[in-house]
Amino acid sequence: MSEVKDFIQDRESRHNGKIDFLSYARYLGTAKNGHFINLSGVIYIINNVIYFEDFEKKANPLLTYGQDMVYNKTEFDFALNNIHSYRFVNEKDAKSVIMNKDGLVKIQDYRKGLLSFFDIKVVEIVLNNEIHFIDITKGEEFLNFISRG
Repeated sequence: MSEVKDFIQDRESRHNGKIDFLSYARYLGTAKNGHFINLSGVIYIINNVIYFEDFEKKANPLLTYGQDMVYNKTEFDFALNNIHSYRFVNEKDAKSVIMNKDGLVKIQDYRKGLLSFFDIKVVEIVLNNEIHFIDITKGEEFLNFISRG
């Protein structure tokens, strides 16, 4: 069996259901030390719950020579019915929100057209007291799925 099939089988067994959506994703946020984080991983949906988990990055031997790199796996989940709103936004605007510690930054919906060619669109998901920004490879499909609830 391939690694992907093993992964799917393991997660479906772990969460007692079938994967309804699966995509490569990058999670954008802040670490406990306040630094910006950019985690590569997967996002998937089982039984109306969204799961994200990152992958361990391969260390660059030139940058980490003589250093022990400790990997801490990041996983989180939330139920579809806890989502208050969702939309596409510009990654640059998402980073501004993430790094702003003095208050909220108002950002616009993702703009379309010629200028958007240079932008990366990410999904903004608003929960009760949290905002998540996730760059999802199958972003349109993801929003279509969660809009069906």
